[in-house]
Amino acid sequence: MLIIIDFDDTLVATSKCIVPLKYYEVVDALRKEGLDIDREEMHKAIMEVDKTSPSARDTFKRYLASIEKEEFYDTAVKEYTAPFRGDFSLEYVEGAEELLESLKDQGHTLLLLSAGREDMQFSKMKKVGLDLKQFIDIIITFNLNKLESYKKILEKQNVSANDCIAIGDKYKTDLLPAHSLGIKTILFRYGRGINDPMPKEMEGKKIDYAVNSLFKIPEIIKKLEKI
Repeated sequence: MLIIIDFDDTLVATSKCIVPLKYYEVVDALRKEGLDIDREEMHKAIMEVDKTSPSARDTFKRYLASIEKEEFYDTAVKEYTAPFRGDFSLEYVEGAEELLESLKDQGHTLLLLSAGREDMQFSKMKKVGLDLKQFIDIIITFNLNKLESYKKILEKQNVSANDCIAIGDKYKTDLLPAHSLGIKTILFRYGRGINDPMPKEMEGKKIDYAVNSLFKIPEIIKKLEKI
């Protein structure tokens, strides 16, 4: 099986470790552009909105609308997607390292698919010491919807969708595109993905499994191999 794995909030705890720091940089950029609100007050308010947001863009949109300052949206997004201005810490999601080892032991081929800036994503991989050699390919796309990336993967790897499994934390952008191509899917409910709207009963089972622990995935993949 070709296992296509998401990076942020699937293997590494981005929402927990990086987002709060990055939001301070966004706050500083907004204040520099003329949004006259106390730094700590603004950061606290943005973090509060973020608790129920599926993405940073949604957080910025909702926060700025709440204070009637929507014109600052582009500034917020630009700063959020820019490289870090300082150092940062990052850790694996519990069970991530064990998951990768288990999948390799089972003989699966691993491919890392991540959305974001290439320089930022690779800096995060370096920070946690991720062994890039364990992946047959690493694809970083700036398009949050991964449909085109999945299509390219199937073509480049010369593999059928039925022989692939996608693992990610975002229902709409990680898994629905994969499902639409016939790729089997596992939703990892973690980080912002918990706030990613998912219809009741997984919208007619448009994903195969949903889990809240990475430790459950190896056994689930054994079941999906039989389908």
